[in-house]
Amino acid sequence: MSSLPGFLSVRVLRGINLVSRDAKGSDPYVVLNLDGQRLKTSVMKKTVNPLWNEDLTLAVLDPSAPIKLEVFDKDTFSKDDEMGDAEFDIEALMQIVRMDLDDIRSGTVVRTVRPDRNCCLADESHIIWENGQAVQDLLLKLRNVETGVVHLQLKWVNIPGNNISIPPPAAMGGGNAQKSKMARERNAEKNKGSKGSQLEANKKAMNIQCKICMQTFICTTSEAKCKEHAEARHPKNELVQCFPHLKN
Repeated sequence: MSSLPGFLSVRVLRGINLVSRDAKGSDPYVVLNLDGQRLKTSVMKKTVNPLWNEDLTLAVLDPSAPIKLEVFDKDTFSKDDEMGDAEFDIEALMQIVRMDLDDIRSGTVVRTVRPDRNCCLADESHIIWENGQAVQDLLLKLRNVETGVVHLQLKWVNIPGNNISIPPPAAMGGGNAQKSKMARERNAEKNKGSKGSQLEANKKAMNIQCKICMQTFICTTSEAKCKEHAEARHPKNELVQCFPHLKN
């Protein structure tokens, strides 16, 4: 397997009926965790139905590893309150990525993943072949909290020029986060020596980051996309304050 198979683009679309942590509602934000990476959305003020519509990009070393999602309520003078968590994996998406679907019509649903008691899906998850890419929509029911659902959209992004090798379905666990976790624990000692260098490669590959909101972009992100982010998210700041590498 390649040491850095590719990137997962996670569009955090919205939260639905999140728990209220303050008298006036909540100020929620989402955190994604994978292999030492911790990426955050912006904070939405005073709402339990936030609309983020933000892209977070994770470098994937192990396609079978579950991704943890957490929601927090931003507090100014105290520790941020927890608003629930969930886990999801990309096993089904990766199986579709491995397939040759060039002849499939755009907009076709190529697979449907149904919720069960071993996953956090709140409803059926459809994987759609859209403009030459496999796109998966997820509605995740938050755990450890009274109410709340987070809506995500997943896309797989190959590294240009990198020949990826994705494990076949039989090697990717039994289809739920618990089995994936057990597989990682069994291989933890064997992979311990190489994982550090892989994570370093991960960090070097993901070397474009907005210095104001700390959102991370893949290494091939264009200057135009960086400018679009700065104008939309930080209109009161100059472009180079967001992305110092564009100074010259």
